[in-house]
Amino acid sequence: MSDLDPEKFRNIDEMEDNPDARFHNAVNVLISNLAPDLEDRRMGPNEQAAHAVNTITEIAAENERLKERVGKLEAELNPNPDSKPYKELGRDEKVQKLREYLVSMASSRHSGKFAMEYNDVVALFDGQPSPGHAYDLMEIAGNADGFAFKEFDDRTNQLRVNLDDVNDETLFHAANNGVSEVEG
Repeated sequence: MSDLDPEKFRNIDEMEDNPDARFHNAVNVLISNLAPDLEDRRMGPNEQAAHAVNTITEIAAENERLKERVGKLEAELNPNPDSKPYKELGRDEKVQKLREYLVSMASSRHSGKFAMEYNDVVALFDGQPSPGHAYDLMEIAGNADGFAFKEFDDRTNQLRVNLDDVNDETLFHAANNGVSEVEG
C-alpha cells in the first residue's frame, strides 16, 4: 500500500463537480492502493472491488494471527504480567509466594505433600534472598496451618506443606490458577 496524500485528493474532490465521479474516483484510488498487485487493470470495477475486499480480509486475518503470536511471545518473556520484581515484594508477599508454590507443587502429588530446602527457596526467587533472609521467610511461611519449618529426619531445615491441614483457600485458588512468578 502506498502512502497517500489526503491534501492532493481534497483538491481533486474540489475540482470535480459531479458527486458520482468523485465517488468513482475515490473507489478507484482505494482499489488500486489495496490491490496494487493486479496485473490486469482491465478488470471490471466489481471484480476489482472483490479483490480489494479479499485483500482487506487477508490483512485482517494476518493481523489477528500476528496479535496472537505477539501475545504468546510476551507471555514467554513474562509468563505472569502481574508478577513483581523481587526487590518490590514485601516480606508478606514473599511468604505468600512460598506458600502458593508449596501448595501448587503438593497439589500435583498424590500424597498432597511437598517440601523445600534453602536452595529451593533461593532458586524460586532467582537467587535473590540472602541466606538469613531465605531462612526467615521459610520460618514465617511455616507458621500457618498445614505448613511446618524445622529440621526433619536429621536433615537440613525444610519448609513443608501437607494439604490436608491447609485452611487458606486463597492458596488453593492460586495453585489452581498458576503460581505467581517472581521477576529477578
